[in-house]
Amino acid sequence: MAAAATNAYDGAYSGERSPTAGGTHCAGLEPVAVSIAGSTLKFTNSEWRDLPMRFDPRPDGSFDGAFEDPSGHVVAVRGEATGTALDADVRNYGSGCEHHWHLTKHPP
Repeated sequence: MAAAATNAYDGAYSGERSPTAGGTHCAGLEPVAVSIAGSTLKFTNSEWRDLPMRFDPRPDGSFDGAFEDPSGHVVAVRGEATGTALDADVRNYGSGCEHHWHLTKHPP
């Protein structure tokens, strides 16, 4: 039954990430995209493409996880998915930059 819940989130999402902390060296507002397939979330922005993270949402849609960016920094992600939108707070521990993602799901 858990697989059926995860499948509700499968798809492509796009929107923006906006800076919330970290200073002027951090990326500003920019378009981002996420794809979810089963238990994998892949993140893409202007610098990185398809960085994978394990995606195991709780019954209420909340999730957390981490991935390693190409510089070797750990990036922590904590958010909530509804099946039509995804919002997350993201912290790059190497750069100290923090962003908020606000993404909407593309129709199938």
